[in-house]
Amino acid sequence: MATLTFLLVLVGFFFFYHTSERVELVRSLPVENWIYGHRQEAKWIGSLLWIGAVSLAMVIWGIASGLLFFSILVMTFASLVVILRPLQVISYKLVIGVLFFSILLENIV
Repeated sequence: MATLTFLLVLVGFFFFYHTSERVELVRSLPVENWIYGHRQEAKWIGSLLWIGAVSLAMVIWGIASGLLFFSILVMTFASLVVILRPLQVISYKLVIGVLFFSILLENIV
């Protein structure tokens, strides 16, 4: 369940990040092109993903701990995306690999 929260926060921020007018599209995925062309819809989708993430975090860890956990995730993923995305370090293959590894660890431990 924590991995799903990670995923929702990361994808939600990814949507918000690409609605900015300062973002340059370099070797972009089709979803990035769609976000760039449909900014208002992308903001709604990002908001819904974050509402789902914060709701899931509050259900798993309680209200106060869930909000704190969500806040920490947003700060962490926002920093990573803003710093690493322009350098083309973050790719969908990397995200899928990390999420797969996280799911394995979550189910083993």
